[in-house]
Amino acid sequence: MVYGLQRPEVRAANEEGVRVLDSSLDVLGNFLRVGEALLSYFRYLMWWCFLGSRVRVYVKEIRGRCAMGYGPGDHFTVEGFYIKEVGKGVCLHALASMLTLLPPFLKGVSARTLGIGKEDDVGYVQCPDPGEPYTCGGTVVFELRRERLEGGS
Repeated sequence: MVYGLQRPEVRAANEEGVRVLDSSLDVLGNFLRVGEALLSYFRYLMWWCFLGSRVRVYVKEIRGRCAMGYGPGDHFTVEGFYIKEVGKGVCLHALASMLTLLPPFLKGVSARTLGIGKEDDVGYVQCPDPGEPYTCGGTVVFELRRERLEGGS
């Protein structure tokens, strides 16, 4: 081979290799753009799931006598991983009935999917106190209302 000169079949193979490489780089570039878009979407989902919602827990109904002294309309708020605006306080028995449901509900899982409601953002749980004649208390039905926060705070 003389410098700068190649046999025609070698030149054709090199040109085809360059075309395949260019095509592969185009595919890789498209893949990276899609990956960046997915990453942005997942960042948004993480913001919304962890910081973008809160759950207000309202006393909906009381059957018997609530040992905590809750009345209809009393409420507390769960935001992020904290209980806020506790008012009369938070009954540990009531909280126990919600503990396994609050994290997925805060993260955006539908109340329907969790089996606690007929709407996506409203669910219901019940205090485990069976009331009379088994205890001197009663049971409370709580309504969990998920609200989206603006600005992620």
